[in-house]
Amino acid sequence: MSAEGTKIALKSLYDATNQDLTSIEIIPGDWTDWIDSAPPGCEPSITSPLLLVEWNLGVPQKVLYRLYLASANFSHINSVAIPHAKTVVETTLQKTTCILIVNPAHQTALNTRKNLIADGNLDARKELRFVELLLVGVKACAKESALWAHRRWCLSRLHGFAYEHFDSRAKLPSSALPPFSDLTQSVSSPFLPSDAIRTEFATVRQAFTLYPRNYHAWTHWHQTFDLCCAIIGELSMIVLEEIRGLRKWIDAHITDFSAVHHLVTSLPKVRELLSSQLFSPEVCELLETESSPSELAKQSWGLLSSFLPHKETQWLFLVSILPSLPPLEQEGYIQRMLDLDVPWEMHRKHFVATYVKSS
Repeated sequence: MSAEGTKIALKSLYDATNQDLTSIEIIPGDWTDWIDSAPPGCEPSITSPLLLVEWNLGVPQKVLYRLYLASANFSHINSVAIPHAKTVVETTLQKTTCILIVNPAHQTALNTRKNLIADGNLDARKELRFVELLLVGVKACAKESALWAHRRWCLSRLHGFAYEHFDSRAKLPSSALPPFSDLTQSVSSPFLPSDAIRTEFATVRQAFTLYPRNYHAWTHWHQTFDLCCAIIGELSMIVLEEIRGLRKWIDAHITDFSAVHHLVTSLPKVRELLSSQLFSPEVCELLETESSPSELAKQSWGLLSSFLPHKETQWLFLVSILPSLPPLEQEGYIQRMLDLDVPWEMHRKHFVATYVKSS
């Protein structure tokens, strides 16, 4: 590809990502491999070597890597105090767009785009949408911590930081829960209005589907969930929806221990919220049912006993719920678990030492 052809292709890629896309995906091969299979009117060409079908953008891998090599020399815009020519800004945006699709951990590209947002040359909302498309469409992006952190920076740019809002919120009594699980989160997490919170949960769910056991997506989920709990007066329904959603996810992904872990570790905060009388009676009743130890034990036992071989994740799920059960109910599950033929000798020994000797 000639220098002029590369420049045209980079502009074509950037212009495509600026449209109202439904998805971005890296597709195998070169643009020439897709000419015959593309729908009429959507055929890639030398000037636009991309596949754009019904607002779904496919970027051929070989094209992307050629453009990536040509993008390494982008201008490092590192000061908002220095004005930059429009052509420099446009070229930088084109090249960093390509770089982030291939390498979402490229800190120089991410920082350059932050500076472009800060000086008004890049709309933070457009950047959020671009990052969202990467997180839910490109597997390497879905698991990249730097890209999740960049998303939170964009959110804080739009909505401010969470800690800036808590003192002024009349619905939060002084006895309310600490808004975040640790001090670092409370300082760095963005504040989110309710519609933005729903978007973040939806983005995380799609990222889970693309890349299961996604630690960084789960971290983003937990920070967003903590924010819901901190401003529960407005967002109680979202908390309920997420607990329900997590239980449904576990039903459909029975070996996903990350989902089990985050459900179980969220329960203490839910319990405190239920006792704080910040919920409406209707939401309180529904959430008590969804998060009750008896309901969760019933769910985990159903999954544990229904599949052969038995799933270790569901064993650990039930074990984590046992201490919260009433004594008679707990004893019933202990006996049933002892009757199971499970291959995890270490788990079984620990279970026997914990429950059989004390029962």
